[in-house]
Amino acid sequence: MPLGEEEIAVLRHSARIGDAMVRAMVATAAPGVPESHVYAAGMAEGYRNGSMPPSMHLWSGPDVIAAGIPSWGQRPEAPRVLAEGDVIYAEVFSNFGGRHAQSQVTITVGEVHEDFHRAGCVARAAYDAGLRALRPGRTFGDVVDAMHEPIDAADGWPFLIAVHSLNPGLSVGKGRGLFSTLNRSGSDGGSIP
Repeated sequence: MPLGEEEIAVLRHSARIGDAMVRAMVATAAPGVPESHVYAAGMAEGYRNGSMPPSMHLWSGPDVIAAGIPSWGQRPEAPRVLAEGDVIYAEVFSNFGGRHAQSQVTITVGEVHEDFHRAGCVARAAYDAGLRALRPGRTFGDVVDAMHEPIDAADGWPFLIAVHSLNPGLSVGKGRGLFSTLNRSGSDGGSIP
């Protein structure tokens, strides 16, 4: 789906707004701050920059695995208060001029377990491998295979590989992660039901 120069410029502007939203979220995230304040900081920055961002996905906790809009947006509960060692996972969306940008965000609150740093390095290696493979004449399967190489080398697994560049479509690779195989012990060594 080739884009013209003007469309590419609009898309890059939308992505810059998304980056500004993420920077505002990072600046707000700290122990004792409700996650709703982090959410509000990102959304306000999007609006301030002329975007009409849809609801972002945001979850937090010491070892959270979740996706979707925050539970306090759907249930009668107070927003979770961030604590030292938490991780915030978010999908930040920016819409500008009919072009949509999305950022997959992981924000650490204070010191986190070293596994998060290792996972970040592996994710970056997979991203870079995907960029190198994303060339004319290559299939989406070629990109997915290239991204799996550094993940496999680190004995990891992705939930799935997705390319959000076929505006407004989405290409999704073969999912290889099963949440049911995860160790379900809590960070304190206790069992998670």
